[in-house]
Amino acid sequence: MFELIEVQAYCVLPSFFGVPVGTIVSFGGQVLPSRWLWCNGSAISRTTYSDLYAAIGDSFGAGDGSDTFNLPNLVDKFPLGQSSMLGSSFSIGGTNTITLMTNQLPKHTHGSGSITVSSAGVHSHTIKDPGHNHGGWTGTVPGGASSSGTLATRGIFPSDNNHRHSIPMGSTGITLNEDGLHSHTVSGSTSSTGNGDQISIMPPYQTVNFIIYTGCGALNEAG
Repeated sequence: MFELIEVQAYCVLPSFFGVPVGTIVSFGGQVLPSRWLWCNGSAISRTTYSDLYAAIGDSFGAGDGSDTFNLPNLVDKFPLGQSSMLGSSFSIGGTNTITLMTNQLPKHTHGSGSITVSSAGVHSHTIKDPGHNHGGWTGTVPGGASSSGTLATRGIFPSDNNHRHSIPMGSTGITLNEDGLHSHTVSGSTSSTGNGDQISIMPPYQTVNFIIYTGCGALNEAG
């Protein structure tokens, strides 16, 4: 006769060995270890994975709002410590590329390009000349001698001391009248450079898998 013996199996929590439920680790394998799930953002059962739901709740998404909740999504992302280690609101951000704005560019210059200046404002100026003379002085001529050159016509001077005559200097009196106020139109553009391509800000990397420990609420389930 055989005696029926009831055997109960107990799950030994890895937290006993220092791995708490909800722990996320990088994993180089391709087959999930028992009681671990991929960190791919999947929605999983709150009942089946009750230990994990008790640990992380809706921090990474509430699933359908009643029966499921979301796993962390580390697909094409790296983990970053949040500003408050006691916080429970986890966020997703960042980008692989960036397009620089004008105020982010270093100081630089551009070529002249196709800038042209159009002519405008046909105008003229008038000059007013009221007449004028030139100053100077005549040369000296010995008394009693006849004059010569361009200083005087020929003639007889009375006997006297040597002397000369001055010619008063006068201004020209010429004025230039302003006229024809005008402006010029500048059109065109400076020469352009660059294509506006996005810039990669991704540092050197090695891709790995990320997995999260679910506890004893269920056996592993592919996410």
